[in-house]
Amino acid sequence: SCVCSFLYSVDIVLKSPIRNSSKVKYAYNARIIQKHVRGWLARCAYKAHVQKIIKIQSCVRRHLAKKKLKALKVEARSIGHFKKLNVKLEKRIFEMQMKSKDMVKERNTLLEETKQNLEQLAVVKKQLGDETKSREELEKDLSSTTAELKDIRSNHLALKLEISRRTREEEDIEELKARNT
Repeated sequence: SCVCSFLYSVDIVLKSPIRNSSKVKYAYNARIIQKHVRGWLARCAYKAHVQKIIKIQSCVRRHLAKKKLKALKVEARSIGHFKKLNVKLEKRIFEMQMKSKDMVKERNTLLEETKQNLEQLAVVKKQLGDETKSREELEKDLSSTTAELKDIRSNHLALKLEISRRTREEEDIEELKARNT
């Protein structure tokens, strides 16, 4: 009501015959304020309207849920429903027992396979250990053979140099003999 009286007073000011510049400014500012107040009032009205719609929807949904619950209670009380449930439970128990037996069998076969795999693994580890030892021995032999080969090559190179030196000396000697004669 306070806002309405304010709006009414602003309307009176706008309709007054005096056209003073301060009154024009006042009127312009009053229009701006009215515009914002009307927008605010419209938003408030819209929010209230939406809240009322939501309330109605929730009431309708609650009514439908109560109706469905009542129907489910009636159905649950029926003897036929209990019989169906009992039969379904018996079938489920039987299926679970069969599944349990199958799982025990599968577990036993997996345990057996695991034992066999472990035995095979032990054999492979032993073979790998033997091969590793023989490989290490071969590497030692190879390194010693490589060292011997290096020695032989260095001896061979020294002998080649010695042979070439002696060949030159012999050639020099023959040349000297040829000059002397």
